[in-house]
Amino acid sequence: MHTGHRHHRSDAPPAAMLASRGPVVMGWVLALLFAVCALGAQTTSDAQEEAGKKAAEPAQVTLVEGQVVNYVGAGELNVKITVALKNPDGSVGAVVAQSTSKELGDFVVTGPATIRGPAVVTLSKPGFTTATREVVIGGEEGVPFVDLEMQGNLPLAGKVLDGRDQEPVAGASVTAKAIYREWKATTAEDGTFTITGVPPGTAELIVEASGYGRESREVQQVENFGVITVTIKPERIIHVRTVDSAGKPVAATTVECLDPERQDYRSVVTDSEGKVTLRGIHYDAAELRVRLSHPDYVSSTQFDRLIQTSPESIETTETFVLDPAGRIVGNVLDAESRDGLAGARVSVGSDASDANPLDFSGLDGSYAIHGVPPGRVAVTVHRSGNAPDLQFVQVKTGEEAKLDITLRPPRAIKGVVVDAEGKPSPGAFVMTTDWREHETLGLRAMCDEQGRFELLDAPWDAFGLKAMAADRTEGEHTVPDDDVAEVRIVLKAAPVRADRSAVALKAGDAAPVFAFTTLQGVNLNLAELKGSYVLLDFWATWCGPCVQEVPHLLEVHKEFGQRKNFVMISASLDQSESDLRKFISARGMTWHHVFGEANGVQTAADAYGVVGIPALFLIGPDGKVVATHLRGGAIRKEVAAAMELTDPT
Repeated sequence: MHTGHRHHRSDAPPAAMLASRGPVVMGWVLALLFAVCALGAQTTSDAQEEAGKKAAEPAQVTLVEGQVVNYVGAGELNVKITVALKNPDGSVGAVVAQSTSKELGDFVVTGPATIRGPAVVTLSKPGFTTATREVVIGGEEGVPFVDLEMQGNLPLAGKVLDGRDQEPVAGASVTAKAIYREWKATTAEDGTFTITGVPPGTAELIVEASGYGRESREVQQVENFGVITVTIKPERIIHVRTVDSAGKPVAATTVECLDPERQDYRSVVTDSEGKVTLRGIHYDAAELRVRLSHPDYVSSTQFDRLIQTSPESIETTETFVLDPAGRIVGNVLDAESRDGLAGARVSVGSDASDANPLDFSGLDGSYAIHGVPPGRVAVTVHRSGNAPDLQFVQVKTGEEAKLDITLRPPRAIKGVVVDAEGKPSPGAFVMTTDWREHETLGLRAMCDEQGRFELLDAPWDAFGLKAMAADRTEGEHTVPDDDVAEVRIVLKAAPVRADRSAVALKAGDAAPVFAFTTLQGVNLNLAELKGSYVLLDFWATWCGPCVQEVPHLLEVHKEFGQRKNFVMISASLDQSESDLRKFISARGMTWHHVFGEANGVQTAADAYGVVGIPALFLIGPDGKVVATHLRGGAIRKEVAAAMELTDPT
C-alpha cells in the first residue's frame, strides 16, 4: 500500500511526458513559431522597403561636360565647376552639383536625372577671374559642353627708377609678357605702376621709356610676387646704313638686330637713303648681332654681322655692304595637262633647309624667287600629291633666270625595316639621303609596330634611304628607278665615325659640345652654358611621338623656364622652317629652337648618337649627362629632381 503523491515512471515515453506537462509546453512552442514568422516577415518587409527606396532614387547622369584651358591653351587643373538651376524669376538658385577639372582641363559634372532646365555653370580658381556660362540641362541638344579659357586676375605692381639718380621715371611703358600674351600699364608721376589681369605663373616684365634702354626682369610665381623695382639706364643709339658694292644706298633693307646677352630682338627697315636708327638699346650691350635681307641682294641666313658699341659714346654708326643677287621666275605645271599647280614649294640650294631662298607657287602656278646667289644653282620643287623634281639653272647678278618645272604624279614607297635576324624594328626612323647627287629630297617616316613605313610623294628616279633604330643599328638601301612592290632595309651595327660617339650616351658621360644658332639668332654653346642645367630635345613636327611630348615640355618650361640656371633647347629635324615657326608659335613654345644643318642640328644629332626621335637629354652644370631617354612625365620628374639641388633663383 502506497501513501502520498503519485509519481510517473522515469522511463515513460516522451509523448506521455509532453502530455503530462499539458498546455504550458505547447504554449512555448507556439510562441517560438510565431516569433520566427514575425521576424521573417519583418526582414522581407525591410528588404522590400530598401528596394523601393533605391527604385525611387533617380539615376545619375551627366549634366554638363567641358574643358578649361589657360592662356597658352594647356588644360588648367583643379578648376572648381558648380551647377545651379535658375529660378522661375531668372535668379540663380542653390548649387545642385559640382566637380573639378582634371589634368587636361576636362571635366564632367554628374547629378540626378531629375535636374533639368536652364542653369548657370560657374568656373573658379584662385588667380583667375570667375566665369559663368548659361546652359540648358536635359534639353533636346543633349549634354551641354562648356569650353572656356580662364583669364588671370592678378596684379603686378612696381616702380621704375632712373639708374643715375634713383629718381622716379614717369610715363614709362611697362609690359608683362607671358608666352605670347601681353598686359600693359604706364608709370605715374611717382614712377609707380600696376598691371592687372595677369595669370598665375611666370612672366617677363619689360620696361621702355623715351631716352632709356629697354630693360626686362623675370617674375616667377606672379601669384606670390610683391612689389618690384626696376632701374633703367640711358639708351644706346645705333645708326645703320646699307649700301651696294658701289656705295649707293640700298633702301627697304630689313635689318634684324639682336642683343644676345639680353635676347632683345628688334626689326627695322632702311629708308630711301638706306638709313635706319635703332633706339632703346641697352646701355650695357657691348655687341649686337645683325641679319640683313633684301629681295634684290644676297640675304643673310644667320645673324652673322656684328656691331661693336663704344664705351666712350652712346651712339654708334655702322655701314653694311650688300652683294647684288639674281632672280628665278617660272611656273610649276602639271606634266600632262600643262595646267599651273598651286602650293608648290620651290627652293634654291643643295639641301632642304628653309633658310635657303624659296617661294610657293600661286594659284596659276607661277613663282618668283629673289635674292638668289649668282652661279649655277639647284632648284627643288615639292608639292603634296606630286613627285618632286630637281633642276639646275644659271643665275647672273642683277638678272632674271627663267625656269618652268613640270611635275608628275607621285609614287608611294612602302617598306619594312628589320634587324639582322629578320625581326621587325618598330619605331625605326627612315629618311632619304642622296638624290641626283643632292640632299634636297627631305622625305622622312617612322616605322609602326610591325616595322613598316610609307613614303608619300616620292620621285620616280633612284634615291637613297637610311634607317636608324633606337639601339643605334643602321641600314641603307637604294630605291631603284623602276616600280617596286616593297623596300626592305636590314639593320646592322653602325660604323664608328670620328664625328659620332662610339657608344650611346649614358648618365655620367661628358655631353658632346654643341654650337647652335637659334631661330632668334642667339648663339648657344654648351661650353658657355656650364653652371646651368640644359634640357636638349631632338624632334620634328612631323613626328607623332615628338608632338605627344609637347604638353610635357610646356609643363616643364612653365615651371622652370624662368630659372636662370635652366635652359631648354629643341633641335628640329624638320624640312620647313616656316612650318616649324608656325607650329611653335601656335603652341606657345617660347624656349630656344634650332633648325637646319647650317645651324648645327645634324652635327649635334650625330655627336649625341641620335638614331630616333624624340631624343631628350638632361645635361648638368658640370657638362655631364644627367639623364637620357626621357619621355612623358619622366621629363618633369628628372628636371624637378635636378632643380631641387640648386638655388631656386
